[in-house]
Amino acid sequence: MTRGVSMAGVAVAAALAAVSPAAACFMEIGLNGGLYVSHPATIPVIVNTRAAVDEGRVRDLRGLPERERERILEAVYAAGQTLALHATRMQMAGPRYSTLFIQSRLWTEYDNGPLAGRFHAGPADPGETVLVIDDGVVSEIMTGRLGVAQATDAGLILARGPEAHAAAEHFAHLLRSYLDSDHGKLAAAKLAVIAR
Repeated sequence: MTRGVSMAGVAVAAALAAVSPAAACFMEIGLNGGLYVSHPATIPVIVNTRAAVDEGRVRDLRGLPERERERILEAVYAAGQTLALHATRMQMAGPRYSTLFIQSRLWTEYDNGPLAGRFHAGPADPGETVLVIDDGVVSEIMTGRLGVAQATDAGLILARGPEAHAAAEHFAHLLRSYLDSDHGKLAAAKLAVIAR
């Protein structure tokens, strides 16, 4: 990392810190060719994920050939959608929160209503609890190379907001339940073939 990039990162973080969280939720600042900041919690997750990549704990999807990266992102995006359906099918109600898969920009909303999980195209509402995770980390968890608790402890999964702790616990339980289901096992097997 060069000093210029480092200073640019500090400038972006300072600019985002100066903006109210409600306004920052709707910012889309392009960084390093296609990386967007859709929520302020994205920045520490990106930093922690980069550190995990540098330490060899997580694969760098951005370093893969474009077609392979696209296939992994498509598989993770599809898994994110079926994860929401799994929450509803299994009646896994929990606190109201949204998840953001950073690279695919998939927003999913979870709550305690009859549709426990719903994927949607827009950012979270201002003041809503948000859980942020990089798609590469989702891929590592789904293929068994990284545990949910390990990812959470390393700051690769980060929840912010009034229900942050409950959201993180719910998401971890939901993800484990999904990976134990037939749909989750199939999604993980497909991803393992793609992400060899």
